Amino acid sequence: MILCSYDITVSDPVNGQKELFFSKGPVWYSRQRNFIMQRSLNVIKKWNAPAVVIAALDLVIVVLEIIGFVINFPFERFRMVRFYTQDSNFFTMAACLIQLIYLLPRLRKQGPIAFPRWITVLKFISAGTLFITFLIVITVLAPADCIQKYHSLFGYYNMCIYGSRLYHHTICPILTVLGFLLLDDPAVLKRSDSFYILGYTLIYGIILILLNYFYIVRGPYAFLHVHEQAWYLTVLWGIVLMGIAYGTGCLMLAGNRKLSLPFRASKA
Repeated sequence: MILCSYDITVSDPVNGQKELFFSKGPVWYSRQRNFIMQRSLNVIKKWNAPAVVIAALDLVIVVLEIIGFVINFPFERFRMVRFYTQDSNFFTMAACLIQLIYLLPRLRKQGPIAFPRWITVLKFISAGTLFITFLIVITVLAPADCIQKYHSLFGYYNMCIYGSRLYHHTICPILTVLGFLLLDDPAVLKRSDSFYILGYTLIYGIILILLNYFYIVRGPYAFLHVHEQAWYLTVLWGIVLMGIAYGTGCLMLAGNRKLSLPFRASKA
């Protein structure tokens, strides 16, 4: 018994015959559903799903980084480069853009995704430096704002959500760190690669200390005020921050080995 169907017939004026135009019923709907599902699967099979996921994440991060810089530029202009946070976000945007460009011609190639080691190292540095940024924001800068400025939890809103900080202090660091932990190949990186994050932080610190010493800039962080504190405090802060940078690298590598999804293979 057919529960729902209808036929429409048309007459052929030449042959004088009636022909069935179409008929719908449970069987027809089932065939159409299967046809659509099969066509969808055929389209999906033409793309390399892991490559599409990584490329989409890179694109989202690049767009969010640009939005953050557009919001911040009218206030800071090129002075923003004195901040470790802004430099790390610039670096991350560049690393994601490089990986995205590398991926585009390979989105429809099947098989494991092969990345040069240097691209994986760039993503590792970007994830490590942004993790440091996020960690400092939620454990030092936001609590300091809560105590010194607002005397309330509004300091967390100011440092984590307000303006460009929503992108550069919160969303982009979280997406970048998660992307590295889940999508990068742990077999490519070694523990000694943590020195890349240490080196990045050391270069930033040396440049800013020299700029502070010659009164070109002030700060932007209290431990860089070399004329307002004893020299040994500057050295002590440097040792602590270098230890944090190296420890962050080791922590990121350990997390990547535990959490990495098994679909990516990078070239050493």
